[in-house]
Amino acid sequence: MKKTEKLNNIIQGRTWELLETILYDGKDFFLLEKHMQRLVKSSMDFGWKTVDIEIVKKELWNSVTRCKSSKVRLTIAQNGTINIEISPFILPKNLFGVFSKNEQQETKPWKVYLDTIPMNDALRPFFCHKTTYRDPYETSRKRLKIGEAMEVLLYNQHGYVMEGSICNVAFFRDHQWITPSLKEGCLPGVMRETLLERGHIVERPIQVSELVNGERLLLFNSLRGCFNGILYC
Repeated sequence: MKKTEKLNNIIQGRTWELLETILYDGKDFFLLEKHMQRLVKSSMDFGWKTVDIEIVKKELWNSVTRCKSSKVRLTIAQNGTINIEISPFILPKNLFGVFSKNEQQETKPWKVYLDTIPMNDALRPFFCHKTTYRDPYETSRKRLKIGEAMEVLLYNQHGYVMEGSICNVAFFRDHQWITPSLKEGCLPGVMRETLLERGHIVERPIQVSELVNGERLLLFNSLRGCFNGILYC
């Protein structure tokens, strides 16, 4: 609880909740167990009331009755209150992109712009856990004028790449795809974890100084899957 109180002081008492954005394909939830595991870990790290996963799952299934493919926004408050919002979402044709045997690149690569200011280390817990406190991300997006099919690449005050504002990232180095280390302050994305487990990507620190303007990178999250980006720095 002390961690929560300290964070509340930093963000001047703003209310925030744990957040998961889950893809529902009309039959099942994509990577549901990993989403639940992350919720439990976050609630424990913040010293909150223990999340009852079975209750959360029941609420999720009740919420998608008669739904087709959807984006499911799940939030859990410090007192355990659950809120679920459902919105229509077009399923990606290929969630694993370049790592699939049947690669289909549906759209042009996203434009990814390197931020001009590092993220504030004092807010690190908000970067390492998915929450509704999105101000640092939104500030970066506005600063770079990020629109549709665009992303901003974030880095910490020590000069190491973290992630995008809505995606984890990977760069091609030494014949393999490298994703920034969690110790640099990036979100432990559930798609990121899946790609690591499957051996599609490996983890190591990436310095901003080694980035190359115009290079290709991968963007991924559990809603949109894996897709290409082009870096502008």
